[in-house]
Amino acid sequence: MTHLYAGPADEFSHLRRQLYRLLDAAAAGAPPARATTWTPPADVAVSDTNVIISLELAGMERDQIEVAVEGRTLTVSGHRSNPGNGSAEQTLLTEWPVGHFARSFALGWEVDPARVRASLSDGVLEIRIARKDPARRADGGEQDAHIRA
Repeated sequence: MTHLYAGPADEFSHLRRQLYRLLDAAAAGAPPARATTWTPPADVAVSDTNVIISLELAGMERDQIEVAVEGRTLTVSGHRSNPGNGSAEQTLLTEWPVGHFARSFALGWEVDPARVRASLSDGVLEIRIARKDPARRADGGEQDAHIRA
């Protein structure tokens, strides 16, 4: 069945159906269904000396995040719990993605794990990857700064 967009009234009707489903599930004592994996948004920047990858990880602590380097691939993974867990209130709606995530970036060169630095501040994980040679590769050509997410 093909559903055509009919304008704002259609959006409100869809929202109303979702809300009724949520309230029915809460009244029955069933937890709302939600995805168990998610993908954090990322920004990538390149300077003469570093590649900087920033990921939005609001509400997470350092011990919930893992940064791994293998060859030409950098992987960030972790698990974010429901922020309402442990409180006396019953959560009716949570829009924050929770559960496991993993995000890999294919780099254009081998990465030395000793030259990777990560910091978490204000919900943003910033990873700085030092480029092997800021100006030239061993063969004299320009260093490839290609990154594929």
